[in-house]
Amino acid sequence: CLNPWGRRGVFAMLFFLSAESAPAADWPQYRGPNHDGISPEIIRTNWTAQPPQQLWKVPLGAGLSSLTIQNGRVFTMERHGDTITGREFCVALNAGTGAQLWETDVDLADYPDGGVGSDDGPRSTPVVDGDRVYALGSYLNLVCLNVTNGAVIWSRNLMSEYASGIVLWQSAGSPLVVGDLVYVAAATSVDRLFAFNKHTGALAWRKHNDTMTQASPVFATIAGVPQVIFFTQSGLVSVKPDTGDQLWRYLLPPDAFSTSTASSAVVAGNLVYCSAAYGVGAGVVGVTNNAGTLTATQVWRTQGSRQNHWATPIFHDGHFYGVYGHGSLSVQCIEAQSGTIKWQQAGVGYGSVLKVGRHLVVLEDDGWVVLVRLSPEAPYREIDRFRALVGKCWNNAAVSDGVLYVRSTLEAAAYVVAAPRVELSSTVGTITPQGFELSLVSDDGQPIGVERAAGIAVYHSDNPANPLANWSRLQQPFVTSGNGLKINDPGVTGAAQRFYRAEETP
Repeated sequence: CLNPWGRRGVFAMLFFLSAESAPAADWPQYRGPNHDGISPEIIRTNWTAQPPQQLWKVPLGAGLSSLTIQNGRVFTMERHGDTITGREFCVALNAGTGAQLWETDVDLADYPDGGVGSDDGPRSTPVVDGDRVYALGSYLNLVCLNVTNGAVIWSRNLMSEYASGIVLWQSAGSPLVVGDLVYVAAATSVDRLFAFNKHTGALAWRKHNDTMTQASPVFATIAGVPQVIFFTQSGLVSVKPDTGDQLWRYLLPPDAFSTSTASSAVVAGNLVYCSAAYGVGAGVVGVTNNAGTLTATQVWRTQGSRQNHWATPIFHDGHFYGVYGHGSLSVQCIEAQSGTIKWQQAGVGYGSVLKVGRHLVVLEDDGWVVLVRLSPEAPYREIDRFRALVGKCWNNAAVSDGVLYVRSTLEAAAYVVAAPRVELSSTVGTITPQGFELSLVSDDGQPIGVERAAGIAVYHSDNPANPLANWSRLQQPFVTSGNGLKINDPGVTGAAQRFYRAEETP
């Protein structure tokens, strides 16, 4: 817009804004679009001053399943009936209201091993892919459902069809969909890793004699090679997605695996991390590609420490952030290359973490959502928190289109957490001895807090027709005041015409 004003010989200045922020995204599978617990969205951080707006809160049947979101629908699993004769259901909710759209019976709800309590329930999280939803029951019944009405399109019961057993505390792994295949693990006598055609349910391949855990398989491209990684009781097994042929493997020491793990492998560039509780500990391998042959070499390993029991860490900027321990748990920051613990903070219970924009979001197991500084610099620093739920939260939160979705064993809820878009003020501009100052505001007219400065880049040009790549970036663009952030351009000290744009990214 054109903003004519006069001061110290400046007769007019033009301001142009291209305010770009990270795109909103669906959350179609366990731990997000890339199965890494990372959302590119930018969220507000002033939760005490402006508590996140509750869109809805609804009761749910018991379950440890997380949430997936796509095209205005939320999917999860819940238990109907008791913990011996009940049934597990896949349910769909309206993402805007929480109203139930449909429910479909998936599997038996029988949890004889204890350890969770009367609110025990299905552990696996549905995967939505196009017009279909894939859900895996605790007793390895894999179903493909119609996304609109929940009708069963096909099902494969691995226990009855392949004589699979079941591990202690039953299956908790979520299906993984990549291309035309859906991947799961079983406890058959041989050939325990499976891929099925996602359209028909036909078996694509089954290979490898590694015993399943409660961990979900993950997809990644490492050293230039696409691969699916299973975390089994023997260690990590990486396979070619289309054939199941082994690419590399990382074996734990004999008898190292103890009881269970629900923590998936974490890919950090060419590093791959895995961890289990009950004294197993953690390990990192580096994967290299030598003329098409992949090799995994151990970088470090600990036994009995850095244990992930239920929740999977996230990786950011050379560090893992997650909930560690068994019995006594804490959120920790661990250097990926060395395994060094940079900081830790107790009191989260069996919670989970997400990276949302530039922040770490911790869902504590008692329903508190905590915003934490995402930095390896000690000490741990909490930014803000709010109570979102009651009940046990042994699952992962989800973020989609500016909304935080959370659930417990008793209920699910949705909260608006989107940060207002950044805009340049077209009415407040001042020439100072240091240069030209222009206020940054949000699209609701409020000042921009200093905590968002790290993600905002400011560019200028004397000609708005210049390609954006040719605009110059202000290297130290901000000054702060009681009214939030202001842009300072020392290159403008007199009459001038200049155009600006601001871009906010995670």
